Amino acid sequence: MKITGVFISTVFCLIGVSYCSTLNSDINSDYLKKYIPKSAQCIDEKSDNKNHHRLTLLVEDSFIESNLPKQCRIISRSGNIVSIICPDSILSSLDNISGVEYIKRSQKIEFQMDSVRILTNTDEVHGTRPSDLPGNFTGKGVLFGIIDADFDIHHPAFLDLNGQTRFVALWDQTDTASSDNRYGFGIIKTGYQLKNDSLAGLSELTTHGTLMTSFAAGSDYSTNYYGIAPEVIIAGVRSSYKDNDIITGLDWLASIADSLKMPCVINLSIGSRLGPHDGTSLIDQKIDNISGAGRVIVGAVGNDYAIAPHTMFTFSEEESKGTWAYPVYEDPLYYSYMDIWGDKGQSISASVQIVDTHSLSIIYNTDVPVKNKYEFEDMVEWFDSIAEKTDTVSLIVMGEKSNALNGKPHLFILSKSTSSQLYTGVKIKAASGTTHVWNGYRKTLTSLGIEGYKGSDKVYNVNETGGTAKRIITVGAYVGRSFIKAWNGEIVPRGSNTGNLTHFSGSGPTVDGRIKPDITAPGWSVIGAVSRFVEGVEDDEGIVVWPDYPNKYGRYGSNTGTSASSPIVAGIVALMLEADPDLTPEDIKEILQETAINDEFTGKIVEPVNRWGAGKVNASGAMKKLLGIPEILLIRKNPDNQRVTINCTKRMLKIQLPKEGVLSLYNLNGRQIIRKNVNDGDIINLNYTPKGVYTVSLDFKNGRLLNKILVH
Repeated sequence: MKITGVFISTVFCLIGVSYCSTLNSDINSDYLKKYIPKSAQCIDEKSDNKNHHRLTLLVEDSFIESNLPKQCRIISRSGNIVSIICPDSILSSLDNISGVEYIKRSQKIEFQMDSVRILTNTDEVHGTRPSDLPGNFTGKGVLFGIIDADFDIHHPAFLDLNGQTRFVALWDQTDTASSDNRYGFGIIKTGYQLKNDSLAGLSELTTHGTLMTSFAAGSDYSTNYYGIAPEVIIAGVRSSYKDNDIITGLDWLASIADSLKMPCVINLSIGSRLGPHDGTSLIDQKIDNISGAGRVIVGAVGNDYAIAPHTMFTFSEEESKGTWAYPVYEDPLYYSYMDIWGDKGQSISASVQIVDTHSLSIIYNTDVPVKNKYEFEDMVEWFDSIAEKTDTVSLIVMGEKSNALNGKPHLFILSKSTSSQLYTGVKIKAASGTTHVWNGYRKTLTSLGIEGYKGSDKVYNVNETGGTAKRIITVGAYVGRSFIKAWNGEIVPRGSNTGNLTHFSGSGPTVDGRIKPDITAPGWSVIGAVSRFVEGVEDDEGIVVWPDYPNKYGRYGSNTGTSASSPIVAGIVALMLEADPDLTPEDIKEILQETAINDEFTGKIVEPVNRWGAGKVNASGAMKKLLGIPEILLIRKNPDNQRVTINCTKRMLKIQLPKEGVLSLYNLNGRQIIRKNVNDGDIINLNYTPKGVYTVSLDFKNGRLLNKILVH
C-alpha cells in the first residue's frame, strides 16, 4: 500500500468554463511546475503550513485511530473513509499502519427561474397555482448545503423577511488565515458573524456558486426569479476544489444538519472527467457513506456529451488498439493528458506514442509495462521541416497494475509540446476485457484516420463526483427557453429547440453499468442571482435584472449547463424532505423517476435511459406521489354554471358533464393531441399518449371552459 493521488482534475459542469487542473501524486511540485501550464497550476499548498498535507484514508474495520502517529490529527471520519492531516516528515511511515488499505493526497475538482418553476410544476407545490396538494411546500425546516466557488450571501436572493441572510454557516476553505476550527484549515463563520460580514464568501473570479444556490434556494419575491425551495436555510462551502477537501466539506455539511436536527440536501455542481467512473473513488464512497434517511446528495451529470472525451477498446484476442489525445493550447505550449482504466484483473501493456499530424508518421514509440508502480519521464525532439525548427515534447507516464480501490490496471499520460502538429497517444495491448480512455482536458480523442486507432464515442462521459456515486441523484439538462430579455430591453436569442435535451448534457452509463443521469431539469439560460463581485456571468448571456445601474448589488443573470439543472432538482428534493424528512436517496429517486414528465422530446420512457434518465422532473407529480394523492383534475363549472368534472386516474379520463361537448388535449408546445366529441360518462384512454404535461379544454356551443393542466 502506497500513498497515491495520481490523477488529474476536471471540468466545470458549466458550459464554456474551464478553470484549474492539477496533478497530485508521488510526483513533487517541481514536476507540477514543469508539466502543467501556469494558468492551470493549482499545486497543493500543503494547506495548514508548508510542512503538512491533508490526506484521505480508506480503512478496514480493524483500523484503530490511536495507531496513527501522534503528529497526525483526524479531521473527520465517515464509515471507512477517514480524513487526516500529517506533517511531510512522517508520510512514509503511514504505509505500515495496520488497517489502512489506501492513502490519497488531494486532487483538484472543478465546477462544473421564472420559466423553470412552470416547466417543473413547482408553482403548484408552492401554492401559487391551483393544485390538489393539502398545503404549500417551500422547503421549511430543511437545510440546503452546497459546495461551490463563491457565495454572495447578502444578495437579496438569500435574505429573509427581516433582511438577514439565510446562510447559517459558511466554511471558506480558500482562506489561508490562521484557523482554530476542528478541520484545521479554512475559516468557518456562523450566525452573527455572517450577518455582520458583508464580504463573506465572495470571489472576484466567478459567480457560479451564487447562481447555483439561488436556483435552489433563492427567496427574492420582488422578482419572478426566486428559487425552487425559497424557505430552506443554507450552509455553504467555498471550496478549494481539492477532492480531499470536498470530502471534509461533505462531512461538515452533514454535521451542520445533525446539529440542527434537520433533513439536508447537498448540491454538487462540480465534476471530474478523470477517475474510474465506477463508484469506487474515495469521494464517491464518501457520498455513499453519508447518504441516507434525510441525507440526500444531488449532482450534475456534466457537459461533455458533444465534446466526447471518451473511447474504449474491447479485446477478444491478443491485439493492440490506440487513440490520440486532442491537445489544448495554453500560450506558448500545447498540453495533452489521458487517464486509462482497464477491467479488474485485466492484464494490459501499453505503448506511449507521438505522431506528426502533417505526415502521420509516428516519431516516438516506447513500451510501458503496467506494473505495480511505474513512472518515467522523457523528452522528444523533432525537426519540423515545414517551419524549419525543432519541436520538443516532454512526457511523463505513470501506471499501476492493480489500483487499490478497485483492482483495475490504471495508466496516466501527460505531455507538453511546442507544436500543434505533434499529438500524444497510447496503444493498449490485451487479450481480453475492456479498457476505457478519457482525455483529461475538455477535448476529444481522435483516430487521425490511422489504421488501428479509434476516435471518441458518446458514452461513459458522465462526470465523476457529480454523477458516479451509487447513491447520488444525477441530473441532466434540457432547453427551457428560447430567449432572454436583458436588463436594457435587448432580446437575446438562445436557440429554438426548446424542450429538447441540451447538446452538451452528459451520458452514461457508468463503467459498472448504471444508467445516468437519473432525471433531467431545465439547464439552458436559467436565471438566477449574480454576485456583486463580478462583471457578469460566465457564458456572456447577459444580465437580466440590474436594479440600480451601475451598482452591482442585487443583479440577476442567466446561466447554462448541467450545473444549473442540478440545484433545481436539489430544490425539489428539499420540498419532498419538508413533507417527509426521513426519505432516503433511493425513495426520492424512485418517486422522481415514476412521476417524470414524458413528452414528444423524451418519447415514452418505460425504463430510465442514458441522457434522459426517466424524463423531465415533475415537482407536483412527485409531491402527489409522495403524499398519496392521485392525479385528478377538477373543472368546476361550465359556461351554463353546471358542474363538469374530468377525473384522470390510471391514465383514463373519466368525464362528467350535462351535455355534449368537444374535448381537446394539447401538449406544452400547443400541438393538439386529441380532439373528440364527448358525452356524460365517457372514458378516454390515454395509454397511447406519452406520459407528460398537457392542457385540457372543453368546448360547448356557447363557449369554452378555461384550459386546465393535466399531468398523467
